[in-house]
Amino acid sequence: MYTQAINNKKNMRHFPLTCAALGLTCLMLLNGCSSINPDFMEMTEAYERSIDMHQKKSLLANMLRASDDLPLMFTDITTVAGTGSINTASSVSANLLSAEPGSFAGFFSPTNGSALGVSSGLSTSRSFTFSLGSLNNEEFYRGFLTDTPLEDMHFYMKSDNPSKEFIASLLVSSIEVIGPDGNKKIYLNDPLSPDYKIFQSTVYQLIDDGLTTEINNVMSDLGPILSKEEFTKVLPEISKLAEAKITVRKVRINPEGYQLSSVQPKAKFCMDSPSGLRHWGQHMDCDSTSNERPQARALTTKATAASQETLIIRLRSTKGVFRYLGKLIALQAGPNPVVVTIRERTATGQFKEQPILLVHKGAIAGADRLIASTSYQGTLYSVPLQENGFSARVFDLLSVMVTMNKIPGSIPASPGVLIR
Repeated sequence: MYTQAINNKKNMRHFPLTCAALGLTCLMLLNGCSSINPDFMEMTEAYERSIDMHQKKSLLANMLRASDDLPLMFTDITTVAGTGSINTASSVSANLLSAEPGSFAGFFSPTNGSALGVSSGLSTSRSFTFSLGSLNNEEFYRGFLTDTPLEDMHFYMKSDNPSKEFIASLLVSSIEVIGPDGNKKIYLNDPLSPDYKIFQSTVYQLIDDGLTTEINNVMSDLGPILSKEEFTKVLPEISKLAEAKITVRKVRINPEGYQLSSVQPKAKFCMDSPSGLRHWGQHMDCDSTSNERPQARALTTKATAASQETLIIRLRSTKGVFRYLGKLIALQAGPNPVVVTIRERTATGQFKEQPILLVHKGAIAGADRLIASTSYQGTLYSVPLQENGFSARVFDLLSVMVTMNKIPGSIPASPGVLIR
């Protein structure tokens, strides 16, 4: 019994050393945790997912507003500030019961009932602060309400080689054909019109005839013809003129005369097939390919010129594109649902009909991936990622068109809403 008491006493004398060791171990562990920094990649990925979701939900919401002829609303996240931190805390507490409180040495000798407490904590935080600005202002809507420039349509058609039927369905507002006798026929690109099928068949015929777009550099004269002395004064500024896409050409020999001209890219519709040129005339020939088809220049004769028709293609604005897509949604959500389709050429050269846009009312059973979904007027609307026709391209094109209208001044310097 005496021996056991001595051993207990010896063990208790090592108790302060044990406390110190455990406390040191805890501090070392927490110090190791404090060296962990927030994962920058995770934070950027979370931000990108949020922006992507915001943009697609906004596009879908505005298409739904357009289906009810309601005002559209656009916002833009102008600035984003992300913060992340990891906080650590640790503490060591001891409750020592003295074995011999009557002596100085015994006071620091613990006995049974002594306790050691060790606590540690680890907390992480990640947050974003972003500014949400409204784009409903004059600068944004000036471009938003302007008909799409043909140069932009050429860019859309050449950037990713999309279906011409798809581009025409979204961007073309109407096709006007003027006969040799002056008689006009106008085909509107309106899915609610009973003549919509005629418009589609006209588009298909034009595409089969080789309808495309091209850009040529067009020269416009600037100011009067310069004399030799005046041209000599301009020579030191030639480098600046070149930067401004201004050229100088000699237009007169005696006396010498020089003309300043600006060179601007100009887009136009043209035909790149002989059948199209026979129908619409040599003036529709694509200049970039005319040298490759010398026989095409001889197709137009006086007899055929008198019987040719004049083609006028009008484009719609970005707002008009949203209104058109809103009508497609209204047809799908009506009492007798109708899905508007256009043809698409398959790998075998055949055509098959594909929906321009598919928007499901309510949740989509069995669809685990969506392009976008949003709640509108208390109802959930979703666009599937698979088997959606041209829906993905609709969102891609709309995103580019809206971005093209975000010119300097359209995004407010001070945000309308600051969200933390």
